[in-house]
Amino acid sequence: MALEFREGDQLVIQAVLPGCDPDRDISVSIAHDVLHVHASRGTGPRHGEGPSDLQYGSFVRHIALPAGTTEDQVTATYGDGRLEVRVPLGEPVHLASVAIPVTRR
Repeated sequence: MALEFREGDQLVIQAVLPGCDPDRDISVSIAHDVLHVHASRGTGPRHGEGPSDLQYGSFVRHIALPAGTTEDQVTATYGDGRLEVRVPLGEPVHLASVAIPVTRR
């Protein structure tokens, strides 16, 4: 489960991902103004470990970033089974109104 909210001038995404190794199991990237978060929680208990209450599987989230996002200042932190991604939001870009001429064929 993930939460997405605005805190001041930042977009904050939080996901509960217990049992993940941030170096191996979690990937955060931005492509074409979309934030991509992918995490995988292993394949289940190893031989001899016994049953586990942790859920196993994948987590994927794609979030379209608003205009004015400062992509090079995005941060991601992981601790105590929680991933937090902070996306600084800049001023939205307002394009001037442009008239498009219509021509005959």
